[in-house]
Amino acid sequence: MPCSDSLIKNKTMMNVNWTNALRVVVSACVLASLAACGQDKILDERHAEVVNGKIYEEGANEPFDGKLTNVSGLSTPVLNRIVSQLKTAAHLGLGKHLEHPLQRYFCDVDIKGGLFDGKAICRLPQSEIVMSEITYVKGTTEGPATLYVPRKSDVLVAATFKDGELDDKLEVSNPDNGKLILRQEWKVGVLHGKLKQYLPDGSHLIYTGETTDGLKDGVEESFDHQTGKRNGRVEWRAGKPHGDVQQWGADGQLVKDQVYKDGVLVEDRLQATPPAVAGLNTDVCVDQWTAAHRKEVGPDASIAFDQLDEWSEWCKAGKAPH
Repeated sequence: MPCSDSLIKNKTMMNVNWTNALRVVVSACVLASLAACGQDKILDERHAEVVNGKIYEEGANEPFDGKLTNVSGLSTPVLNRIVSQLKTAAHLGLGKHLEHPLQRYFCDVDIKGGLFDGKAICRLPQSEIVMSEITYVKGTTEGPATLYVPRKSDVLVAATFKDGELDDKLEVSNPDNGKLILRQEWKVGVLHGKLKQYLPDGSHLIYTGETTDGLKDGVEESFDHQTGKRNGRVEWRAGKPHGDVQQWGADGQLVKDQVYKDGVLVEDRLQATPPAVAGLNTDVCVDQWTAAHRKEVGPDASIAFDQLDEWSEWCKAGKAPH
């Protein structure tokens, strides 16, 4: 083959190779551009405005779609409500674990049509430490909401929402050891179902109860924090004591034993026994009971030994026939 033909052939092959390479590069650029177009638009809250309850980018005519960043924790009322509730529940001992004020939380929130819609993830400032995750649908809290122990990944609170209200289970764990310390059941913002509370170390139950539409309903029991033994039991119906109301002392002795009906005390089983009558002769007293009995049923009525024993006990307790 002549040298000129060989040179022409090599140049042709080089042109083909460069053309293919260029096609690959162009295709990659196009794909990258398409991917970039598919990404959520990001808007800092400082450049957002709210008009008629919807979020807009400053100067825009259409509600914003994308991710809103640097949203203050105070702008997430659900988070505010949960934290406030836990702070007031002093018996749970969570105060020190909620020390970061909500205004110091900064959240990234998914926005659709100008409304919270999707995940709201809140972090401590200038960090990747996630403090909470809340789910929204068309501006309303819907689904799981989770709060985490500050500077840890452990779950502090796990809740579920429906139509913006607590629904189903709310569980609180001890931030120090991860043990469950509180479980409540809700129905669209109202306590409804079982409630259980445990010692901070999770060793045993210290309270259990039931509610129906926010009112105590069913059996409520409390347990000694040290021993785990039951020290209280109340039967409820529609928010009122109805049935047995009992309480036990540290020694296990029953110290309260009452019966209620629709919130009204109808019987106190531990009323003080009348003191014995001084100088009362038991034999004489039993004879009096015998005479009273025969006067009522007839002079020839037979009297069983069990009846005589019962009268004897009555007499020892100071109870004589009228």
